[in-house]
Amino acid sequence: MTAQTGPVERSLGEAIAAFNAGRLDEAEASCRAALRERAGEPALLQLLAVICQKRGALDAARTAIEASLSRRPDHVASLLIAGRVAREAGELEAAARHFARAARLSPKSAEPAALLGTTLHALERTGEAIAALRSALNIDPTSAPVAHDLALALHSSGELETAGALLERAVECDPTFAAAWFRLGMVRQDQRQLERAATAYRRALSARSGYAEAAVNLGIVLQDAGNLEAALEAYRTAIAMRADTLGRIAQALSASSTGRVWLDPERLRRELST
Repeated sequence: MTAQTGPVERSLGEAIAAFNAGRLDEAEASCRAALRERAGEPALLQLLAVICQKRGALDAARTAIEASLSRRPDHVASLLIAGRVAREAGELEAAARHFARAARLSPKSAEPAALLGTTLHALERTGEAIAALRSALNIDPTSAPVAHDLALALHSSGELETAGALLERAVECDPTFAAAWFRLGMVRQDQRQLERAATAYRRALSARSGYAEAAVNLGIVLQDAGNLEAALEAYRTAIAMRADTLGRIAQALSASSTGRVWLDPERLRRELST
């Protein structure tokens, strides 16, 4: 014999199916229908929070996940949802508290420590961020995103050698990781290793189409290296990708001894558009 499916289970199944298909209004309606039958069920409240967050209804998401946590305060997945909702709402201190609790409850999982670390970095609590991200990377040494995030925190604290090594590790783990290539370019640029910086920016451009910031930075390092013609070609690429890079390009061109000064921005735009 097979167990009969009740109305709550049917509504839950419908909510999950609708959510996975991107039908968020339908998913929320089904989830709320299940909650009317089983008020206060923490798993249903957790699902409702995820649906509301996806819809951008952060107040409703917060209400749902807090109600879920009131019934199971040590549920790690719910703490992570609560942290993500708080972070998306700009409530970084609250997010850090949720992630810190999740990290304490799940010391062998890299995700809570990594989320805590990136949130602490956003709060400019750099030393704590580095400690949390180191912990996450020790748990999952092959995680390219964690290596990248730790490198960001180290870069901001001036630890360029270690940051560069971690970014090399990140792109070795994931050669398509455009943001890690871009940050590696920035680190090498700060170290005045211009050829290595240019290589990293080129890899960022290969990994992500339309990466205008990488094209601008490539132009800057080529210009600093004395290769103005190649720099102008990189700037042309950046302008073609995103027109609003013109101001930064004009500033870069005028700031270097190998650059040029354009008094007429439109003339510069025309020249870089040819």
